[in-house]
Amino acid sequence: MGIRLFEEDRIRFQDDSSLKQMLDLMNYFNNCQNELQIIHVAGTNGKGTTCNFIYDILKAHGYKVGLYTSPHIKFYNERYIINDEKISNRKLIYYSKKIKFIESISKIKLTKFEFLTAIAFLFFYDEKCDYVVLETGIGGRLDATNIIKKPVASVITNIGYDHVKVLGNNLESIAKEKSGIIKENSKVIAYDLDQSLKNIIIKEAEKKHSKVIFLDFSKIDINRIALDKTIFSYKGFEQIKLNIKGIQAIYNLCLSLDVIMNIDIPLDYEIIMKAISKSTIKYRFEIDEKRKIIVDVSHNEQSIKNLIDNLKIYFRNEEFICIFGVLDDKDYIKMLNILKDYFKRIYLCRPYSDRAIDEEKLNDINIKNLVITSEYADEIIEKIKNSKSEKEWLVICGSFKNLGGQFEL
Repeated sequence: MGIRLFEEDRIRFQDDSSLKQMLDLMNYFNNCQNELQIIHVAGTNGKGTTCNFIYDILKAHGYKVGLYTSPHIKFYNERYIINDEKISNRKLIYYSKKIKFIESISKIKLTKFEFLTAIAFLFFYDEKCDYVVLETGIGGRLDATNIIKKPVASVITNIGYDHVKVLGNNLESIAKEKSGIIKENSKVIAYDLDQSLKNIIIKEAEKKHSKVIFLDFSKIDINRIALDKTIFSYKGFEQIKLNIKGIQAIYNLCLSLDVIMNIDIPLDYEIIMKAISKSTIKYRFEIDEKRKIIVDVSHNEQSIKNLIDNLKIYFRNEEFICIFGVLDDKDYIKMLNILKDYFKRIYLCRPYSDRAIDEEKLNDINIKNLVITSEYADEIIEKIKNSKSEKEWLVICGSFKNLGGQFEL
């Protein structure tokens, strides 16, 4: 068992919107984050999948690799992994006490994500990781992870609308925040975006004397994409076999391959291909064919559209029932309006979070086929699993926090 509740009373954002508190803290630990070989990953969608692919490939080459991602599903331990081993409860508490001691003798007061990120830096440094794959939380420029000085590579995945109150309400503002992870004379690998967004990343890279390599969609040759297998080729990697479903998984893997090919490590083609074929990640268009359940943690407009695209690719005549829940800071009306035309019925569930949508707001939602409930996703599944027809599939989507109960896939 891991730790479920941890530093729950900490603030979410600093009042001064700066990295000062984080920088001041890490000074007490000799800025050990700058001793780590870090691949830094920002973006709106695909960060977690991209991080996992890079991690799997490096690990398969025999390196000791740390992986820091967020959020977790059930236990905080899930955020900190070294070669498939989660951080122990004992170490999580040990680093927590070290950081709290510094806070007690100084004026430093960290946000929750800063606190969790500081644990990552200390843990991976003490464990002498060869490489660390580090996922940003929100944005990039002012993200707690962005106190590192010289990453092995700065990676920017797909960019869309999310956290608009923090990052801005247009894609150009969001792209500028994400490109804030680019460092002086660094390697930058980015998703293929609209030219206006690419120009923002290129401009930021030029200011930092860095060059950007963009994912090249024209080099992706998809041979087969179906429930039984996905086979495609990219830039000399022929007939790649991928178990992770979803068209976006292909794009995120190709981006990851661009990263791997542009960092200075010896690579083995067969090891890479084997690592890819074994790679898995939970709840990214994950399909249980026996129970006819699909889980996808799509929790913004772009990823909801991607989910529907994937359903159209993999299925033809099936019908779908949706269980959807997101946190209060998301544009849930826009997402429900995208979902409503594709699902026979939509259950709006309650995520396992104190940031769930306020019940008073729910009363104002008027969308066809919508069933509003205060129940959790796992409770709804139990209630309807025996009443759905043979043609009907359950699709659970939205926040990671929908999956914090008894549900397992």
